[in-house]
Amino acid sequence: ISFRMDDEPTIMAFSKAKSFVYTLASVCAPFFLIAFLMSSHWAYALDALPVALLLTLADTDPYLSSEVTRLFKRFYSGQNLYELIPYLRKKAINAVFNRETKIENEVLFALYSTLAILWTYLAITICMGILNRSLSHLTAAILMSPPIEKICALMILVGLTLLNYYFVFDLIALVAGNAFQKLRNSYLQNRSHRRSHLLEIESDKLVAHLKAIPLFEDIETSTLESLSRKAEIRRLKRGTHIIIQGTITSKIYSLLEGEVEVIHREATGYLRKLTDLVAPTVFGEMALLKDSPRTADVVAKTDVTVAIFDRADFKELAPNPARGQKSFMSGIMLQQYLASSALFSDLPTEALRVFSNAGSFAEVPSGEILFKEGDRGDSFFLLVRGSVDALIGNRRVGQIGEGGFFGEIALLTKGFRTATIRTTEPSVVFKIEGPQFWKIILENMNLALGIETIAEQRLVEEKNLVSGA
Repeated sequence: ISFRMDDEPTIMAFSKAKSFVYTLASVCAPFFLIAFLMSSHWAYALDALPVALLLTLADTDPYLSSEVTRLFKRFYSGQNLYELIPYLRKKAINAVFNRETKIENEVLFALYSTLAILWTYLAITICMGILNRSLSHLTAAILMSPPIEKICALMILVGLTLLNYYFVFDLIALVAGNAFQKLRNSYLQNRSHRRSHLLEIESDKLVAHLKAIPLFEDIETSTLESLSRKAEIRRLKRGTHIIIQGTITSKIYSLLEGEVEVIHREATGYLRKLTDLVAPTVFGEMALLKDSPRTADVVAKTDVTVAIFDRADFKELAPNPARGQKSFMSGIMLQQYLASSALFSDLPTEALRVFSNAGSFAEVPSGEILFKEGDRGDSFFLLVRGSVDALIGNRRVGQIGEGGFFGEIALLTKGFRTATIRTTEPSVVFKIEGPQFWKIILENMNLALGIETIAEQRLVEEKNLVSGA
């Protein structure tokens, strides 16, 4: 017995064996009618066979939500199966002949891709076979039968023809989608150039825009005026890629008008939206620090105006000791910290922008106590430069180096500081207050789990050291 319903929760509630039987019954359901007809109406059974085959193809379509995709979800629950269909449309052919080592569970994706390609071949073969077998009979019915039969025959012929076009188009789209990935970046770069044009903007207006961005707000006006004279101002149409993931450029962008969206392209081809950015803001600033591939696409969500700077334009900021310039370089330093930290490495660079506005920098001399054991915990610290000791009483229980963090235990437990933190050399810390810390944690669950795991390890280590003293 097959229950003909699209009820994924039912399948997920079954054991794997029952889910397989359920799926097999659903796929084979059209043939139960054929078996019944064969016992008494052989001719009807033969006529119904093509319909049964087409219904089975629909039930096993790997490109849509079907019995096959639901069964895979049951057997591979929690394996990011929402990425399967994008992978099929963009990387399936490549996966069969050259598997991507960067993809987790690549065997699963390669297996699914192989099945999808086989399904496409079978679908085209079966559908064309049915059309060829029925073409002469349908044509005769259209030409010679009564009006009602003519209409029915015409509908069947049109339906079969459209199905053939659908399957052939699906195959062409599959091949084209895979081939396009090799040319994607070049195509998008050329398209971006065609969909933009230069603008003229007064220097004082550009300086005002830059001053409204936290990263630039403390820089001297004279320096910003110098930068504004070197900027290239462009107007880009909605849907234009401003930054393309995987490309290497030395450009930094300031969004003057409009809105953009930041999209990360997974290795599977799945597009994951990270955030929206509204003017005024800056993006692509990691290009100031090093030549590395862009970690996300930045796409114009509306028509936008951007100021484009080159890394060379900012060279005069680095050696300048003025407070604003130091603040600017500290902001860039924070971006570098976040991008290089193991804890934050899974988050694309553009997604880490929230940290820039969530706290403040502090330069701390050697031997300075940042907080004491027993203090109420109300802030979290990123150690951007330098090193600190963790002390319980007068005993050192640990050392945290550049790229580490501290202060999380009291925030997570809503209690008191479990150790005193003291710098061992001149250091730079980025302090995030409690409300901002919780906002970041609640929006990034993987990051929350990472911080919680390290906090638990530290608590165990401190307890063991104290009990062994």
